[in-house]
Amino acid sequence: MVANTFASELKHTVENDQWESVGEAFFSKSIDFFTSRWQPLEAVLPAFPCKSSNIEKVAGDMPDKGEELALSRLIQFADSLQKYILSVLLFGLLVTVMCLVIVLGDDSKVNRYFQEIFKCFGNSGFDVGWVENVTLGHHLHTEIDEQSEFCRKILVSSCDTDCGKLRQDITTTGHPRLSLFRGFSKFMTEDLALHPTTSHLTRKKFKKIVAKIAFEMIKRNDAYSNLVELMFPFHLRFSIHAHCNSGPKFVVKIDNCDIYFIIKSNKVEEEIRKGNGSGGWDPNNLHYIFFSNQ
Repeated sequence: MVANTFASELKHTVENDQWESVGEAFFSKSIDFFTSRWQPLEAVLPAFPCKSSNIEKVAGDMPDKGEELALSRLIQFADSLQKYILSVLLFGLLVTVMCLVIVLGDDSKVNRYFQEIFKCFGNSGFDVGWVENVTLGHHLHTEIDEQSEFCRKILVSSCDTDCGKLRQDITTTGHPRLSLFRGFSKFMTEDLALHPTTSHLTRKKFKKIVAKIAFEMIKRNDAYSNLVELMFPFHLRFSIHAHCNSGPKFVVKIDNCDIYFIIKSNKVEEEIRKGNGSGGWDPNNLHYIFFSNQ
């Protein structure tokens, strides 16, 4: 029942989805780990990177209604799951959200973003000398916070993947890593279109720096993924990236597609009159909201 609720309310279906063939069984086995021990279900979701640096893509650099709705979506899923599992467990679902902002981003903005995320919702024995010779690639002029950079060095030193293997993967025709590399490159091409470090570059130099950043993104994401697996070996692993849902990672849809924000109030009223949903003015959050029933 838990797997069915996840599939209907939170899972995102991707191309060549393998949920029905192998993923559902893997997911159910992970659930059994907790239920057999009379423990609450536990999941982990690495998410909430910083806003894009392209001001034409975002309204600002701080969390907004998008992050709020995403968190609400997770809470909604946990609430809907509660009625099914209370007959089996005395507990519900615990979701650990790990912010991705520390992996990549401008540290000054990252720190402010991270603080705002908390509003929505140090190991003294470590030897600094272990990572003092580690060098990270920074291809943009960003503000680097010493403590954040220190954490990233620990991350890549302990959980990094082999660079040679990654380079081989992204040059192999048909390899999934090649598709991922191209996807990141396309995303960063749009993201850095107006960045002060790249806006004046020639097209050739711009493509070269985008490729370097995409490569670094994959490396750090791999390291972060390995860290998650190390720290949360038995958790249900949710992801916002397009995995095939075969396990251990399952793609979740944290943007609620049943909610539409419509700027013109008469459009909301028109849709309600047509019987296409319900909604109206939200006086607490000062916006119009429409819940579709289609």
